[in-house]
Amino acid sequence: MDNYTIESMAKTMNISKQTLRYYDTLGLVCPQRLENGYRRYSKADYLDLQLVLMLKRGNFSLDEIKIVLKNRRDLGNPHASLAASKKFLHEKRENLIQQIHDLNNLVKMLDSTLKQVDALDSCEGIDQIIGEAYESVLE
Repeated sequence: MDNYTIESMAKTMNISKQTLRYYDTLGLVCPQRLENGYRRYSKADYLDLQLVLMLKRGNFSLDEIKIVLKNRRDLGNPHASLAASKKFLHEKRENLIQQIHDLNNLVKMLDSTLKQVDALDSCEGIDQIIGEAYESVLE
């Protein structure tokens, strides 16, 4: 299908019509408007929306997604646009790797804390365990 109504696009992509309207307001996916004001989504809009949804799943913010789309649409200077996109995506990748590292450390700290808390018979000593956990997070 080359043209989608807002309803058919929402069903196809498994998102709400409200989300599509919001993305239009933000300038992420801006379909053609018919004389009656209805939105008509093209194949290019469909592909843009696929990218938006994929990046959202990758923990990209809407502002970050806007940057990626802007670079993708910048046909005036394709080499600079490609270079900017690569740089941005590499930086985002490094950021995600750091977040994964931080989350793995947090899981280890929680496992250690839970092991200590599970060994308690009463609340006595829990303050010390929490204090130690807090200090380990700060390291």
